[in-house]
Amino acid sequence: DYYEPLFYRVGQGNSFRRFQRQKQPYYESTAIRLYHFHGSAIEPEPVVLDWERESVGQGSIPVSQGIQRFDNMSAARQYVREDGSSQVGGVGRYPEERVPAMEHYRLVGTSDRTAFSSQRYTQLAMEKVSQGAFQQRFVGQGGINRQVNQQIHPTTPNWVKVFERVPGATIQGQGPENQTVQVAVRMLVPGSNTTFVYSQRARTGEDGQFSVTVPYSTTGYDEFGPEEGYTDPEVRADTAYQVRTTGITTNESGYAYRFAGTANVSEAQVIGEDDSPTTVDLERQVLAGPQAGNETTGNESDSGDTGGDGETTPTPTATPDGGSSDGSATPTDSATPTATAAQSVDGNSGGPLGILGTLAAVALPLAGVAALRRR
Repeated sequence: DYYEPLFYRVGQGNSFRRFQRQKQPYYESTAIRLYHFHGSAIEPEPVVLDWERESVGQGSIPVSQGIQRFDNMSAARQYVREDGSSQVGGVGRYPEERVPAMEHYRLVGTSDRTAFSSQRYTQLAMEKVSQGAFQQRFVGQGGINRQVNQQIHPTTPNWVKVFERVPGATIQGQGPENQTVQVAVRMLVPGSNTTFVYSQRARTGEDGQFSVTVPYSTTGYDEFGPEEGYTDPEVRADTAYQVRTTGITTNESGYAYRFAGTANVSEAQVIGEDDSPTTVDLERQVLAGPQAGNETTGNESDSGDTGGDGETTPTPTATPDGGSSDGSATPTDSATPTATAAQSVDGNSGGPLGILGTLAAVALPLAGVAALRRR
């Protein structure tokens, strides 16, 4: 239920190679939500993977026509309904439907090495996806194709990522009634010197109140650690939580505005040592109009990490140092990589990942759902 095979033509004859079209259950699996998206919500985008059936021998096979981009989700879904042999998303960071955020798992550490150090990964597994879906080489004379890489990898593919289950902290707030509110924070991963955005959303009620549970803290990291029986997370926040309504309103005077605020969450709140909620009152933030710069008041923030339509802007992933290969290697189906087994985590080990809590070590998912091991 996770995959369907697609093929792409190699050369001018009837020679084909296979890659996998990813179905919605793939994106909803725990391993993928953790490894690729670090527990953040996954938003669909107006990207369609298209294919046509072609006769080969005594039968037929689905042959990829590549991806198409549309102006909005409505246009993309209408095309899929009318076409009959296409799917919204289905490759890389693009799901078919929205996947909600995970509230009780957080990334706490990674290996320094990434999959980009492996020619087997870049020139076999990723080359198939790149040529099949995006109709471009993944590795060329200039190294890895960054544009394609950012579409395939929503986050950096470290060989091992370690996650911890936590009670989570509560953010409660007050804003306009019956509005969608997005909560987002940017996190720094020192192992690969990259960042990612964790985001989720909630709906305000008729009284304007909302509440979300988040697994990542933004302050108080030095107050708890292995000596106190807790994790010392190396993945830490680079910003406070940015909280804002996703819709933009224009009033009769021509001012465009939304409601926004910021919130900090302590490590004590995330691990359950402090059960008090963080509170935030969203205040009007003027975005455009006469003297807009002088009209903004209160505790407001316009984070560049999330879009006004409620979708998280993808975080660029790192390219390997000294990108290798001239792209001359020829992938074959018989050399399809397999998932690397998850490495165990010793709860009594020293160092920043010496953990007494509940952890999951997730290995790189090369050809399917990653191996997942929990303690």
